[in-house]
Amino acid sequence: MGTQQLAWASGATPRYVERSVSSKWIAHPGILAFCFGPTLMVAISLWLSGSDIAILVGQTVLSLGTFCAFWILDERPLIDPIQAVVFLFHWWFAVGPATCSVFYLLTEESERAQRFLTGSPTALLIVAFGLPLYALVALGVMRAWPEEWYAGFLRPTGDLYRPRTITIWIAAGLFFTGVVAMGKSLGVYAFDELNYLGGRNTSSPVMAVIAYVGERMASFAALGLIGYAVRPGQRKRWLLWLMVGISWMPAIFSGSKGPIMLTLFYVVVARFMLNRRLPILLLLVSVVLYLGIVQPFVDRARLQSEIHRAQNSEQRNEIFQQVLVNGEFFPKTWSDVAIGSPFRGIYVLAQQISDLSGLTEGPWEGESIRTGILTLAPRVLYADKPDMNIGHFFALQLAAPAYQNEMHNVSITLPFEFVGNYGWLPGIISFAIIGLGWTALTLWILSPARLSTHPLMPWLLSIAMLLEGNVGQFLNSIKDLPFAMVVILGIWLSSKRQL
Repeated sequence: MGTQQLAWASGATPRYVERSVSSKWIAHPGILAFCFGPTLMVAISLWLSGSDIAILVGQTVLSLGTFCAFWILDERPLIDPIQAVVFLFHWWFAVGPATCSVFYLLTEESERAQRFLTGSPTALLIVAFGLPLYALVALGVMRAWPEEWYAGFLRPTGDLYRPRTITIWIAAGLFFTGVVAMGKSLGVYAFDELNYLGGRNTSSPVMAVIAYVGERMASFAALGLIGYAVRPGQRKRWLLWLMVGISWMPAIFSGSKGPIMLTLFYVVVARFMLNRRLPILLLLVSVVLYLGIVQPFVDRARLQSEIHRAQNSEQRNEIFQQVLVNGEFFPKTWSDVAIGSPFRGIYVLAQQISDLSGLTEGPWEGESIRTGILTLAPRVLYADKPDMNIGHFFALQLAAPAYQNEMHNVSITLPFEFVGNYGWLPGIISFAIIGLGWTALTLWILSPARLSTHPLMPWLLSIAMLLEGNVGQFLNSIKDLPFAMVVILGIWLSSKRQL
């Protein structure tokens, strides 16, 4: 039996073993700065503004909770999707408020800074206690997980997927995309468009699955190519620029910021994964690009789309193109910079949810989670299936800015959806549920030995970012994954179990 067969069917030792990298990173200055730097920034902001010290207490406890979670998970090399969950929550709840408060104080917008320096620290404490619980459960799952339980058909023979494999995936992606296009020409649509921002309902379940598989094959092939483009000592810059150009052409007019930045995100993660060194310059360029161009462009184009009452993607594309050509979207002053955009506004909304909830009770009484789970059902089997618009439900319940617009959605993270439905304690416990489910999924897809070096790791890292949303949204993002896995399994078997 070959070494790349389905691992659960074989006890063979995999050909590729993760390179030896010191996993004792907990005392690295960068990690310490990430954990405790936001607390220092908040302390300075409070000293300058004279605000309530309760927030500083909450941030201090959160810093300790994050450090504790990292300490629990430092058996493995940085970075893998399991550790990424800790990074993400600290980013949203510590780095975000600290950065925004300092920025607004420096730009003399003290009223905006106060949103991050006042109020109850309950939300911070929920995350502070939830992260170590998440890490403990994740560690328990990793230690109990058998080494041979993983999707061997996803694991490459060597460091990266073979060029032949990537070529087959590209061909498969083009084939499935062609099937969807042919279906459109015959009047069989995968999705019905709901609005200009890309909201959609499934029209044909079969065509929707085909469309999803085509998208997944294309993204996996792109990840395979990125590996070759950034591999140390053998970089192919032309390939990198080609991929960025191809991915940006449709993404610029997509109506969202995520698709524009996704390729750069993959490149940053792949560079770190293969070089074991953070690409600082590339990170800085990405931040400037996002805050200086992407964010203001998308916001301005969306506003123009609202003014002109765009109804579909074609009208959106025309308006976005006009805004891009005119070029009148660049920030003119520091006050025009949407510094809070990378943090999704999560902290302020989570704070509000915590104030509305109690220890074991929440104002929504399970409504958003029930609705989210119902959206998983195929519409052909459940005619009364609700639309996936839970983010707008949150906006309505919290009276978030622009909540009257039905296309306005907000993010609060999965744990705070539990807080809003069931209370503080279930919110903390939800971190354990995430630790169990997410760790198991990560171990199975990437394999225990390649959590931080698998070519698909950047993609799974991007899936972890969907924890900003809600239960229904997260489950819907992975519900069609088995169909793509079946296709890849077939390719793996036909390729003599070599990827």
